[in-house]
Amino acid sequence: MKKFRLLNILVILLLIVSMPTVYAYDTESVNVDKENITIESIDQNIYSGSTIKISETLANQLGKYKLYFQYVSISDDAYKKWKDVYDKEKEWAENFLKDKNVDSYTKLTGDDKTEYNTSIAEYEKEKEELLPLYKDSSWIESTDNKAPLDLKTIPEGTQPHVLWIKVEPEGNEQSVYNDFVVLPKGEKKEELPKTGDNMLFVGLGAILVAGIAIVSYKKINA
Repeated sequence: MKKFRLLNILVILLLIVSMPTVYAYDTESVNVDKENITIESIDQNIYSGSTIKISETLANQLGKYKLYFQYVSISDDAYKKWKDVYDKEKEWAENFLKDKNVDSYTKLTGDDKTEYNTSIAEYEKEKEELLPLYKDSSWIESTDNKAPLDLKTIPEGTQPHVLWIKVEPEGNEQSVYNDFVVLPKGEKKEELPKTGDNMLFVGLGAILVAGIAIVSYKKINA
């Protein structure tokens, strides 16, 4: 009986060890740059046609490089936790600026600015550790600085995803990354009435140019 129990414990431990780790990745192991890799946005919305922007500073630092992207789905539980931290971060930032009698981060100075940056960095780290890491086998090269998403692969409704961006230099420099939490809306397909002997099926996209609402932001109230 003891041997049987021991065997069961060993099997369970083996299953736990062999399970892929998707969330809570070590942020220090990935070179994430929130300042120099951004996405063109309109009213805080990004679209699959939006342009990925690499700052002149980073471009000069890396020299020639290739640009890659991929989307990784987020579980509902992980997204809920991420959103809770996001809301706390936003509330803290708004209250901090209010207490300092300023309406923008750019108006902070000295110790106030240091305190703000330190606290925001802690929130950002907590959020990042809840997100799924990219998959090395899933990178798609972007030759036009776009990151299109096939919405037909998304179930009807809204499914949280992480848009990972990778800037890979041609030299020996380390690749630089950034990630954005987005809410793509899956396409809804409807069947049209019969016309003669033919049945026509038309996928009616409920989105504009693959509409993806961005939830992540670089600086709060900056």
